[in-house]
Formats: sequence, C-alpha cells, structure tokens
Amino acid sequence: MGRHYVGTILRVRPHALWSLQAVTLWNLQDSSMHEYASAVWSISENVECLVGALLDAGSEGEEFGGFSEKQLGVNAHNPNYYFTQIKAYF
Repeated sequence: MGRHYVGTILRVRPHALWSLQAVTLWNLQDSSMHEYASAVWSISENVECLVGALLDAGSEGEEFGGFSEKQLGVNAHNPNYYFTQIKAYF
C-alpha cells in the first residue's frame, strides 16, 4: 500500500439530459491506478439511467494491480466492474 496518491475528478454536462463523471486515483509509488467512470441519462422527469465502470490498472504486486502469490499465498487480482442502474422517483 502506498502513502502518496494523486486524484482527479472530472465532471461534464455535455447536454441537459446527459452527465459524465470520471474519478481517478493514482498511487505515485508504484504507478497503479483506480478509475471510476459513469454516465447518467435523464430518460424522463423522474427516471434516470446510470452506466459506469470501476477499473483497476497496474502490474501484479502493485496496490491496484492485484497481489501476487508471494504476498498473500494466493493470486488475488482486482476485477473490473461494469454496471447499469435505473432510478425511478415517485
């Protein structure tokens, strides 16, 4: 685990019905990275659709790249997650 990180947040609203967001966290000691990206579409006045991803990048043994068998006794890689969410307000 590192002690020095850099993070960025980017939010853009390219259209009244769309919103985009990206959050990135870099470990400066081993250059691994964690990324959260999402898009929100306002389908109607009370319904939204969110699509996003949680991504990790780095070599084995780095914080966001996964841990090696030497470190934990088993190989433990961080999976990437992709998701969709529908919200309806009543």
